[in-house]
Amino acid sequence: MKKLTTKPFTRRTLAYLLILAFYT
Repeated sequence: MKKLTTKPFTRRTLAYLLILAFYT
C-alpha cells in the first residue's frame, strides 16, 4: 500500500480529481 503512494498514479489521479472538482 505504501508503494502506491510512491507511484505517480496517485498523484495523477489526485490532480485529475482536483481539476474535475474545480471544473464542475
